[in-house]
Amino acid sequence: MVGLLHWNPVNTSFIEGEKQLKVKEDALYFLYLQVTLEPQMTENYTITIQSKNRGVFLKGLINGSVHSTGYMGKGIKLSKGDYFNVTCNPNAKIRTPNSETYLGVIKLQSI
Repeated sequence: MVGLLHWNPVNTSFIEGEKQLKVKEDALYFLYLQVTLEPQMTENYTITIQSKNRGVFLKGLINGSVHSTGYMGKGIKLSKGDYFNVTCNPNAKIRTPNSETYLGVIKLQSI
């Protein structure tokens, strides 16, 4: 059961970290996220991307009663040194294969 999701970055050109993800340069980014629950998870879950500086900037709901997957994405300006994380509330068993749970970050434009 996890509350704070962990990541294994493939490319650390502009984002690095595992639990707390650190932005390496000022830019406009597109963040996209998919979280898939294990089938036995039957509650409703809230997935949140947040930072100390900006608070919650992306939130999605997963309906556990239909074994669904949460998808979300957002364009956002992030600054060098910003940290953010992804949480699941309440804690849940998350399917971890890269095809089922992932966080993607696309740098759209340097600022």
